[in-house]
Formats: sequence, structure tokens, C-alpha cells
Amino acid sequence: MWSYLTSLFAVIAVIATQSSNFFNRNSHTIVWFSKADENVIYVQARNTGRQQAVLRQYRLNLDALNIEPEKLFLTTEDLQNVMNVIPANGQARIGLIVRGLTPKQGFTRDQILQDVDEGSKNGILEIAIEESDGPRTKNDEFEAYQLRELIRNKLQERKDGK
Repeated sequence: MWSYLTSLFAVIAVIATQSSNFFNRNSHTIVWFSKADENVIYVQARNTGRQQAVLRQYRLNLDALNIEPEKLFLTTEDLQNVMNVIPANGQARIGLIVRGLTPKQGFTRDQILQDVDEGSKNGILEIAIEESDGPRTKNDEFEAYQLRELIRNKLQERKDGK
């Protein structure tokens, strides 16, 4: 009797595993802010799915600091090494270049730097991901003071003087 039950449980375990493999075969990617230096934002990406995913577009939203949204770009090294392709059951750290930051109309560089130093505002990384079952946009909210040196280095006065 016990041998029949043991065999039955073994068969159920195999069926459950194979079903899981079938239903969870797509990529499933999460991304999050890691750190930043004065020029680059570093992002971690993990794909827990069974197919690769591709990180396609990157944007920094510092609306809470009254900074215009900024498109980000892969570092030359990460672009050459195709680091934006996250393998199945894999992870990667990518560097994103910030070309410049512009205050929103009516705000000065000094006002924004003061807000950054107060440390109470958040930023959002927005990353468009091509998952195996279609495109997704993932956002990661983080404390903007972690970009303090980058903002000091990249924030310019508005060219229109407003």
C-alpha cells in the first residue's frame, strides 16, 4: 500500500514540475536602482523566467525635484557587451549615462540642489522591457539624494532663462 502511495506522489510531483515549467516559460524581469556616481546610474536587473528579456529604453523621472524627465543611455561598454539582454534565470548590472539635467520652468539650479540636500524627495527609473510575452514598463522608486553627485555634475540652468 505504501509503495503505491509513494509512486502516486512521485508521479504527481513530476506532473506538477512539468506543468510549472510549461506555464512559467516566459521571461519575468525586475529592475532596481543600485547606485550612482557623478556621471552614471547603475541598475540591477534580474530575470526569473525561462526566456531572455531585453531592456529597451531608459528614463529618469525627477519630477519631485522639479527636474525635467531625462532619457538615459547605456554606457559604451555595456552597449558593446550587450548587457541589456538579460538571460533566462540570469541577472546583470548596467550603467546608464545621464547627458544632462534641466530644471523645470520657474526653478533654479540652486533651489533644486537645496531640495536634493534636504533628502526628502524620490526619483523614479522607468525602464521599457521587451519580455518574451510582450513589452512592459517597470518603474523603480528610490531616494533622490542618492543621485546628489550626479545632479550636481549634470544639472544646468535653463537655456530659455525661465
